[in-house]
Amino acid sequence: MSSGLVSADGLVPLEFQGETPPASVRFDWQALRASAEGSNGVPQDIRLATGTQDALSGLYHIGQSLLHGKRLDLMIATGEGLAHSVFDLVGEEATLAGGTYVRSLHLRKRTNGPDSGILELWLTLDGYYLPLRIRGIDRLGQELDEVAEQIEYEGMH
Repeated sequence: MSSGLVSADGLVPLEFQGETPPASVRFDWQALRASAEGSNGVPQDIRLATGTQDALSGLYHIGQSLLHGKRLDLMIATGEGLAHSVFDLVGEEATLAGGTYVRSLHLRKRTNGPDSGILELWLTLDGYYLPLRIRGIDRLGQELDEVAEQIEYEGMH
């Protein structure tokens, strides 16, 4: 779960709570600091860079970066600290989501070292670059493969 605000510069996360692995991050934008706790239970104090996202808001941020012609990189605050993620464009594909093939843009996170894991995103080309599929393998080898079951754009402008 991610909660926060929307500003002229995009999403401003305030709090993140992850389930697998357990993690939490609380953002203090006045002080440019975050308090985080990962699966090891050890609290951390993180110095934030402007525009830092959490794991969920970062997915939306990447889509908005595409929409507005910005770079496909971001800083993500996790329970273990701050991670720099850079995404490369794999190409345009047809992705099965909600029982229908949807035009999508396939992105892959560039690895930052041997323990950084794998993350691939498929974002819809016909609707705001929202995630259609998220596939990942974390540094511990746990796999994630989530696909949208229903796609609605009602009320989005």
